[in-house]
Amino acid sequence: MRVATANIRHGRPEGAAGPDPARLADTLGRIGADVLAVQEVDRRTRRAGGVDQVTAIAEATGLEVRFAPALEHDGGEYGVALASAVGFESSEVMRLPGGGEQRVALLAVLGSDESESTSGGWVVGSTHLSTDPGVAVTQLRRALRSLDELAAGRPALLLGDLNLEARAVAPVLVEAGFVAAPSGPTHPARRPTRRIDWVLVRRATVRSSEVLDVTCSDHRPLVATVERVDGSGTVRTDVDADGRVP
Repeated sequence: MRVATANIRHGRPEGAAGPDPARLADTLGRIGADVLAVQEVDRRTRRAGGVDQVTAIAEATGLEVRFAPALEHDGGEYGVALASAVGFESSEVMRLPGGGEQRVALLAVLGSDESESTSGGWVVGSTHLSTDPGVAVTQLRRALRSLDELAAGRPALLLGDLNLEARAVAPVLVEAGFVAAPSGPTHPARRPTRRIDWVLVRRATVRSSEVLDVTCSDHRPLVATVERVDGSGTVRTDVDADGRVP
């Protein structure tokens, strides 16, 4: 299963004065993900020209899309989205703790599929955490715990812009039993120096991952290929003995 996370900054490329809908649609369409998590999505805001970017994501990718508004902004809504090739059995919006800008996680059970190697039955979350590291760590713990409870033994994925680098994420993953897809820096888009966009998995293995060299936003998308664990329960571990994330 090919999964991806992309902070689109309402479709505004780094250094641009406003959104570039054509570039955004082309980028998201070419990712070719079975499951796509998108952050900083605008729905009918003035800064996005009144465009419903949830609909635009669906049209660009051909996927079913669910949206979780975090707050009302600039005449519309602003939040996170999840897109799935097999649709959704259910989804829920979780308001995350912490002061400042309200943050949410969109948690979903993906639609059923006969093939065990595809996305059917997986439990997936999309989120965008606080810029305050202490608050973001608390939010990450809450999101992973709630996602795992919803998964109830099924494979689980948390995708998103955590606003946290490896030294903060690693101990939380050890506590929660999740592992991270290997990644280079994802922000800023032109010359990335920070790894703050993540693909986190439980009861699954990461076969490959890459940061895409595209600039439809101020972040670069992170893409990974993941599979369910084998019968022995073996997964690839991407946190080393000292708790560091490669």
